Formats: sequence, C-alpha cells, structure tokens
Amino acid sequence: MIEKFSEENACDAARYIMTEYYRLNVEPFFSVLSQNCVWILPGGQIVIGAEAIRAMFQDGFIMPPFQAEDVEFDLLNTGSPEQIGVFGTYSLFSDVKSEMILAGKQRVTMMFRKEKDGFRLYHLHASNEWDELAEGEIFPVQISRQTYHYVQKLLQESGRAPNRRIIIKAENATYSFDPDMVLYVEAIGKVCTVYMMNRTMVIRQPITVLETQFPKQFCRIHRSYLVNCRFVLQVERYAVTLINGTVLPIPAKRYMEVREEITTLIK
Repeated sequence: MIEKFSEENACDAARYIMTEYYRLNVEPFFSVLSQNCVWILPGGQIVIGAEAIRAMFQDGFIMPPFQAEDVEFDLLNTGSPEQIGVFGTYSLFSDVKSEMILAGKQRVTMMFRKEKDGFRLYHLHASNEWDELAEGEIFPVQISRQTYHYVQKLLQESGRAPNRRIIIKAENATYSFDPDMVLYVEAIGKVCTVYMMNRTMVIRQPITVLETQFPKQFCRIHRSYLVNCRFVLQVERYAVTLINGTVLPIPAKRYMEVREEITTLIK
C-alpha cells in the first residue's frame, strides 16, 4: 500500500497508480483497494469488490502496455476529512507494433475513504471521450490510426528516422507528443495550440519557447505559425497549403525567405 496516503500527496499517488497500471504493473493499484471497491470501466462495465477486481488479472493483461501522457490530477472537494477525491485526465499511446492508437483524453475519478489501515480506494470511474467500440475492439480507438501509419510510411520511404517525443513542462502540467504527428503550431499571445493528425493540444508557452523544442523540419513561417514542412503541399505567394487543406499566411516581406527555407527543408 502507498505509505502515508494523505490529501497532500493524493494527486501524486493517483498519478503513480494510473501510470503504473498502464505499464502493466497492477501492484500499486491493488495495494490501495478497499474490499468493496466499485470499478466502473469505459463502456459501462462494473466490477464490484477487490476480489473480483484482482480476478480480472489472474490470466494477465488483455491490453498492451500504454504510455500515459499529459497526465493531470486535481483534488475534488469532498467536504469531509474522512474522504479524498481526485479527478484526472491523460492521453494513452501504445507501441506502434501493437497496431493501436488511442487518441484523445481519458478521464478518471478516484474516491478514497479512511479505513482502519489508512485511506483506501472505494470508487473508481474511468471513461473516454469516445465510449463506442468498433467491432472486435476492446479499447475505444479514434480513426487516426490510418493517418498515423501513413506518416510512418512516408518517414520510412524517405529514409528518415522518426523523431523522439517532445516533452514540454508548462505551469503545473507536462505535455508529451510525437513531433512527426504535428501539422503546425498556432500562437495567440503567450498560448500555443498544437494541431496534430489526431488531436489538438493547448500549451501555455510562447511560440518562441516552443520553437526551440521542435526538430529541424519545422519552419517559422509567421510570427504566429510554426509549420511541419513534411506536410506542406504547396507554397504560393503569401500562403502555405498543408496536406489537410489548411492554408496559413506568409508575410509579404518574408515570402522569398520562407519559400527558400521550406524548399531546403523538404529536400
């Protein structure tokens, strides 16, 4: 059991339990279970009791290991010192070899109550932005898999190795993503929106700071836009068109400079 579980470390403990679970390590999860814990899984399945929950794993995991990224946990106001509640969101990414990508956020609510030997988890509710399951699937999957593999195919054909994931720490959150999935970044003031093949991500950092974290195939075409040149379909006077149809502006005074830079990066 997690030692000295309290309101002060509840968010860190919950983050640890869930990230380890997706690494296929259930021991931290099992260590905090109340005997009559209720677990509501994505899709509405309900499992009642610590014994029944443990029995679900007696033959091992039916899912591949996942990386939990963009993990954020916050305390819930329970109004009682005998109960601690946390609410968390995170994204899951499986290994490419598993042929599965889970896009978007998963949400989880964890409720702990004070028992004789400390706080125990008595209610766990996990849900996804997409609860519908495609035929024959166990986990909800956004239809971005085809696009992802298309990107990987382009990288393989070009002889370029995929880039390492970018990790950015901003305020109280840590963001992690694959730069090869990013179409472009848009800045409004000191807040950036990262537009990817399968989702968007808002990061409270100036684009000048973010820009330094991206690999060489990204071009700053405008004070407000950073573009992945691998997805540029066309460069015409004062505009760039991406493969998804997005058209982004190029300042007139920088057109020739940007065009030359993009051409060099594409080659």
